[in-house]
Amino acid sequence: MIGTVIGEYKVLSEIGRGGMGIVYLAEHLHLRQMYALKILPENLSQDESFINHFYTEARTMASLKHPAIVPVVYMGKDRDVFYLVMEYVVSDTGKPKNLQDLVRERGGKLPPAELERFLGQICDALAYAHGFRDRSIKEGIVHRDLKPANILIGKKGRVKLSDFGLAKVLGDDFVRSQIEKSLRTVRDEKAGLDETLTFGGFSQSTAETILGTYEYMSPEQKAGGRVDHRSDIFSLGVIIYNLLTGKKPAGKFKNPSEIDPAIPGVWDSVVEKCLQESPDDRFQDVGEIANMLKGKGPAKKRRIPAAALVAVGLAVIAAAFLLYPFMGRERQVPGGPAETAETARIVEATAGTPVETDTAGSTGRPASEVVTPEKEQEEDATSREAGASEEKYNSWYDRGIEKMLAADREQAIIAFERALQYRDTQEARDQVAKIKHDILLEEARSLAGMRKYREAVASYQKALDLHKSPETNAELRAVREEMEKEAREKKREELFRRHVVRAEEHAAQSRFKQAVQSCRNALKLKPENEEVKRRVTELQRMAVPVSSGMVLIPAGEFRMGSEGRGRANESPSHRVYLDDYYIGKHEVTNKEYERFDPKHRKARAGTDSGPVTRVSWEDAAAYCIWRTKREGLPEGTLRLPTEAEWEKAARGGASRPTASIGSPNAYGVYNMPGGAWEWCSDAYDQYYYSSCDELEKNPQGPSWATTRSVRDTALGKTNMAGRVTSRMGVKPSAKDIKKIGFRCVRIK
Repeated sequence: MIGTVIGEYKVLSEIGRGGMGIVYLAEHLHLRQMYALKILPENLSQDESFINHFYTEARTMASLKHPAIVPVVYMGKDRDVFYLVMEYVVSDTGKPKNLQDLVRERGGKLPPAELERFLGQICDALAYAHGFRDRSIKEGIVHRDLKPANILIGKKGRVKLSDFGLAKVLGDDFVRSQIEKSLRTVRDEKAGLDETLTFGGFSQSTAETILGTYEYMSPEQKAGGRVDHRSDIFSLGVIIYNLLTGKKPAGKFKNPSEIDPAIPGVWDSVVEKCLQESPDDRFQDVGEIANMLKGKGPAKKRRIPAAALVAVGLAVIAAAFLLYPFMGRERQVPGGPAETAETARIVEATAGTPVETDTAGSTGRPASEVVTPEKEQEEDATSREAGASEEKYNSWYDRGIEKMLAADREQAIIAFERALQYRDTQEARDQVAKIKHDILLEEARSLAGMRKYREAVASYQKALDLHKSPETNAELRAVREEMEKEAREKKREELFRRHVVRAEEHAAQSRFKQAVQSCRNALKLKPENEEVKRRVTELQRMAVPVSSGMVLIPAGEFRMGSEGRGRANESPSHRVYLDDYYIGKHEVTNKEYERFDPKHRKARAGTDSGPVTRVSWEDAAAYCIWRTKREGLPEGTLRLPTEAEWEKAARGGASRPTASIGSPNAYGVYNMPGGAWEWCSDAYDQYYYSSCDELEKNPQGPSWATTRSVRDTALGKTNMAGRVTSRMGVKPSAKDIKKIGFRCVRIK
């Protein structure tokens, strides 16, 4: 398959294969751009039901336009091969990579924070395809084959879902048959039956690839039941569990946090909800998954490890031990020894100060310091209120910490803000700001991953206003650089297109020099663009004035070869398409040729204005090169005509010649028919016509023959009058033949 041309795409190398088809790297023949070419299984070309719905379902795939979905740019059939053409996605290394490859590099698992970043992009793409974000997608499109191998990692860690809806294109019956074959292949291999390793055309690796599809399928898919968007949600749950734990959920599986205590408890809730047996019990929209991870939905409480409980208990005991000396201290009885001594000291220190008599009539403290029962009650109430506020502050603050540990951000914010109602502390304010910062940071990263840079910058700035973080600031700078780079690239692309369009406008008005300059301006922006380079060469040729004595043969199709009246080497008649070109009105004359080779005068026959003869093919080709340089034309502009070009010019737009010697035909070409045979650039093969395709474009003749073609119009011969298909082969070095001359062709 490598090197084969499928449609307009040349196959360069294999990227991957499985039961759903083989993916190749392919280059568009004209655009010179790389694409991923998916060749669907060959046996589908015999399935009438597949053929009937292929284009309908493939068009549905192509309708998906989302930055996190690999776009289908073309679908078609070449011979018996059905194929899809998709964007070629590469990672920062310049090579294709999927989520399965990334997890393998990371040792089998992903950190929850990194998985959440990927999941935000995946959920956004699924919500779009399912019709929850874009109502133009009326019925919604289900992926049907979600698995890590179908989640590609592009540049800067951007996610792209591939094969979206491919399982439906292939048909449920085909997918189930592939899975059944795979099950038997793997089973027999494990049983040691080597002869079954390629059962049904499957290798062991291919079978395991298909079984990867089976492991991520929802229960209703496995049972062959009705499938909707909730089937994708089940598959997503399997992916989340697998990437968090390195295992796949089976039977009564453990929660992710039971396998790894470092996994926040909210993931337990997400996995449990996704993997419900009944679709009605699952999430009904992938957006609910993102909401739960952001703390906007219910989540399981994380179980506090036993070690943490022991530590808390020891802390409580230690606090009780330290407070014990104060807990047993009783309030002093009024009138006791301590209070009497204190009173005496106060009286002595405040001599001359009015004193107030208490209710017992005894003299004691100054009036301002006397504690009345009312004042004592007021102080006690204030103290109790302050203690209650402190207690409630601590309670709400601790609850906020607990919710943070459970990744329940929304409830954590509520708890910290309630704590601030009882006591305004910088600590609680910082916690609220940090949580809001993290929420905005994740939103900014998701927007940046979708290349929505302006919205991302706004979210980053809001996050920094809440919490100054060097890491966030660095990410903001990087996103701004990307935004500026994208703006520059967009401006460069617009300017490039403007120059290209302007070049074509100039060319349409025959202002070829201006067209060449516009193309050169475009190449300054994209010097590697091969299409514009080729266009410059074409326009340069067109910019040079047409050589004198030439007429234009317009582009178009004609029938070439004999329709049964000529010799065997002239059949069969077939369709040929030629681009436009110029051809000499007359054969090259003796006088013109002698400017190139003055010595030829001795060998010539006829007058100065007569056609040159006794010229070999090699000399005629050399003359074309010499004349090209002499007229200042680009290399290759002048050459000998091909057989097809000669015959089309000789026909004059009709099936037979319309003019005689000495008068022009409908194109304005003289002496076709003429008095001499004329050299053509093609090598000659007697049976070349028999191998021609039904429609040829600009045929050049065979590459294996040793002689060169000469052509003339046969006139005056029995049953061959007006035949323009006469041809024969002559050695290219032969130069003493009196009846062979030539004329030149100029390509545009």
